[in-house]
Amino acid sequence: MSLCIRDFKAEDAAGIARLFNESEEGWPGGLTGGVPYTAERVLDEFRRTNTIAHLVAELDGRIVGYLRLDRHWLGPDATYIALLNVHPEYRGRGIGTRLLKEAIRRSIDLGVDRVDLHTWPGNARAIRLYKKLGFFWVPGTGVYMQNYLPAILKMPLARAYFARHPEALYSFKRDLSIEEDDFKVRGRRTYVYSWEIENDPLKVYVDAYAWGITGVEWREGVVECYTDEPPIGRGLPFRVYWRIKNLSSSPLRAVIMPTLDTGLTLKSGIPSVLRVPPGGEEYASAVLLVDPNARPKPRGEPSRRIRSTVLLGDLSLSLTTGFEEVSPLTASLIHPRAVPPGCRGELLLNVENMLRKKAKFVITLVAGEGVSARPVNKTLTLGPREGALLPLEVEVGREVEAGELSLYYRVDVDGASHSGRPLRISFTCPSPDRVSWYHDPEREELVLDRGDVVLHVELRGGRVTVRDRDGEVIAQLSGESVGPPFWPNMLSRELFEYAVSREGRGVKMRLSAPVRDVPGLKLIKEFELMPGNPVVKATYWLENSSDGKRTGKLRISSWASPWRAEKLVAPTAGGLLEAQVVPLEFPGRRGDMPVSPSSYSEGWACYALREGLVCGVAWEAERLEEIDFSGCMLPTLTYGFSVPPCSRVKVARLAFYVGGGAWRDVRRVYWLLIRREVEPPPPHCRLGVVEVSAHLRPPLLKAGRQSRLELVLRKRRGKRLKGVLKLWGEGVDVEPVKMEVELEKDLAKWEVRVTPKSVGASAVRYVLDTSYGRLRGEVPIIALGKGAVLVREEQGSWILENGIMRIRAAPSFAGSVYSVEVEGVEQLFSSYPRPSQLVWINPWYGGIRLVSGLGRDKLCKERWMAEEACVGGWRGLRMYTRVSSEENVRLRGLAISQYYLLRPGGKFIALHTVLENRSGKALEPELYLTVFTKPGGHEAQGLAVRREEGVSEAKIWEYETPYLVSERQAVVYSEAGAVTLIAPPVGLEVLAMSFGRGYSSHLALVISPERPLKPGEAYEVTSYLAFAHSLEEALRYAALSEMQLTLRGCK
Repeated sequence: MSLCIRDFKAEDAAGIARLFNESEEGWPGGLTGGVPYTAERVLDEFRRTNTIAHLVAELDGRIVGYLRLDRHWLGPDATYIALLNVHPEYRGRGIGTRLLKEAIRRSIDLGVDRVDLHTWPGNARAIRLYKKLGFFWVPGTGVYMQNYLPAILKMPLARAYFARHPEALYSFKRDLSIEEDDFKVRGRRTYVYSWEIENDPLKVYVDAYAWGITGVEWREGVVECYTDEPPIGRGLPFRVYWRIKNLSSSPLRAVIMPTLDTGLTLKSGIPSVLRVPPGGEEYASAVLLVDPNARPKPRGEPSRRIRSTVLLGDLSLSLTTGFEEVSPLTASLIHPRAVPPGCRGELLLNVENMLRKKAKFVITLVAGEGVSARPVNKTLTLGPREGALLPLEVEVGREVEAGELSLYYRVDVDGASHSGRPLRISFTCPSPDRVSWYHDPEREELVLDRGDVVLHVELRGGRVTVRDRDGEVIAQLSGESVGPPFWPNMLSRELFEYAVSREGRGVKMRLSAPVRDVPGLKLIKEFELMPGNPVVKATYWLENSSDGKRTGKLRISSWASPWRAEKLVAPTAGGLLEAQVVPLEFPGRRGDMPVSPSSYSEGWACYALREGLVCGVAWEAERLEEIDFSGCMLPTLTYGFSVPPCSRVKVARLAFYVGGGAWRDVRRVYWLLIRREVEPPPPHCRLGVVEVSAHLRPPLLKAGRQSRLELVLRKRRGKRLKGVLKLWGEGVDVEPVKMEVELEKDLAKWEVRVTPKSVGASAVRYVLDTSYGRLRGEVPIIALGKGAVLVREEQGSWILENGIMRIRAAPSFAGSVYSVEVEGVEQLFSSYPRPSQLVWINPWYGGIRLVSGLGRDKLCKERWMAEEACVGGWRGLRMYTRVSSEENVRLRGLAISQYYLLRPGGKFIALHTVLENRSGKALEPELYLTVFTKPGGHEAQGLAVRREEGVSEAKIWEYETPYLVSERQAVVYSEAGAVTLIAPPVGLEVLAMSFGRGYSSHLALVISPERPLKPGEAYEVTSYLAFAHSLEEALRYAALSEMQLTLRGCK
């Protein structure tokens, strides 16, 4: 079956998805980015683009190639090849060539002038193909390529040529080197197409500045238009030339009719008619001037153009000629870029001669209101493209909001003197009292300085770039698009209107631009910022001035600097995702992170950047349809809209955060400014992008016995995961020790065999090597010994045993546990049987007990009682009281139950606390579960806590009394052992405290419900106390926090 190039049909979606998924080879990062395509995703992406054609290559019923031909974002005179792909197994068979020729043919039929595309320098095979088919690599670009065959085929002369030689279109002579096409004719950058078939030549010159045909040679003549060698200085005269050569046997009468773009002025007349004898050659020229006050042409667009119609008898030729234009003199502020009000100092300016010839510049400096500067006059003679430093002494008044300097100059060159357009140098004057701002018309930008960062607002496209004081980019609000289709994005080239108003110490900036693809629709966006405040509030409206309803979607894009980003934090439905950022790997392509708003529990996300910075965004959920993190972006947010005729609708309200802080600050902004509600406690479940864990968390296994342990590998991203998992044991034997990993779904499970060597906390350690990076970690194993839990009462004390530990508790001793022996070694520090004093604690009971204050406790005044308790597989003691004494009036009516629960053969105690309000008023209890320890039977010599960023430690050398605080785990340890208190995962604080040499170090958990307890409400949490041989073993017991007991079904 022959190869068929045809248009895409909806039923091809599955075939396109298969093609993309099997075409990773040869694409940097892979074509899919590791996020598999589905038919639905293909159709969705096709709907997002304003595409002329989706072309497929079908061979033997299989789709083996694809090309997407789009409308060009710069306008209707070009098309754009957005994607070309051929299946790796079918490359080298001419399929890509066939797809490209069909795209060029359709572009020719549309009547455009060019076909453009982008690729990358390492794509050598494709670059050669593109050049072979007429594309030129634009100098100074990554690889931006332009093909002018459509413009050439608009010329009657060329159409006649290819009518004579119908197979010759792609037979031109080309250098296929993998390098930029920086070829010059008469010192001007030119792309040359050259054919010669049977002594019948055709050569076409394309002006690389004007993006049009500027000359042609054929068997009967030559016609070309060109200028003096660029660059051309604004305000300086230059010449344009027309060359006519007659290669025919008859006289030739040439009529030249030029037209000039805005900003160009004709300074001399043009001979409108040239008579050229056979074999002769004639020239015409004119002097032109670029208006020194003309607005510069935007980057990425063609230059000003000289359009010439040349009539040669019955033949009409249209030529387009351009040039590089520059200001003869440029000036830029080097240091400092901001001057505080009331400051006197030195400003450093760089000035540069932009001409390719020596010139003298006579400069006069005029300072703006409230600013003085010296020297006022300066004369500089500068060589071609030579620069010079111009130091200025300036003084800025105390009331100046933004400073301005104007450089007036005359340039003497080629024996003549010309006035240049004055150069304006602006600088901000930030202060704690106000935002400083100015408008730079030359660059078409606003600059707003809030003190800590500077916002640069590009009025063309409406992008906002945030830079630090050194000018480095931190973040960008990269613009908006209305669709579908969203590409090409016409708003990215629009010149936005602006208005800036002062609002107290801050400013409000409003930008607006028409959405040209949707008649009558205008985008309006407003930003509010305050000095030193990291928050930028943003509101987006759409205004409809037409007589019909306008519906669609608004996409709002922003990003944080991937060079600085270290961690992404986002509140997913399953918990708080905290993930290492790997630029170009994670977050990856669209779909790597969930796109549905329902996948997120709250409307915010942020990146933690280096140097303590945070970049985030908070959004409102109404009308939000999609969240896209692709390419290390802050989420691109897509909102639906419906705007009635002659009305304005608010589409979205956001808050951007750029400054010092942490993810909690971004979350606080979300609840304060977006939700406008009291901020609830943050999610306690922390998630990683890739995690290795045990199915049972934590696994409780028997020491000395081989057990089967199910390991779970989970990924929370769309990209497939490939790698190698290596295992080894710390205090445990494990088999196997190496496994190949290939995970396309979110979950994989393996069964491994583990044998704990002894009672305590050991670990299966692992290294997982994947494209996301190397993940190191361990799966804690809690090993139990032999025995059973026994509970009995003897002479007023309760005794609990489990084969490893013996616990003694006395209700009459303020409800305390006064002894814990582990394998016969006492671990607690207690004053039993009589209270005493310890440093600043009076009365002091020691051991384990609930207190109402760390210094002076009043719960000892209550009557405590005890009873045996069984909870699931746990057995132990319930110590309880109901607060009733006069000294505890704040807590009167609070029923307290403190459970001490054991598992057979374990070295840990479940400390389950239940608080119930049995009064008639709301109660706000704050209690402390204190543990006074002798780890391993010795005085503690060190403290440690587990925090988000890792483990922090403090040593006791002499009489120091440090304390450490965490929301996870605290440890005190000696050379003989360690004791650890593990906090529940609900945001409670746990402390490790040194009381100084001779008084050991101790532990405490702060138990405080998130909100007041109403009458009849109860609150319960489970913490754990564990005993270990070392700090390292003690830290592994942190896994116990995942076992939360529930007695009353309330929290």
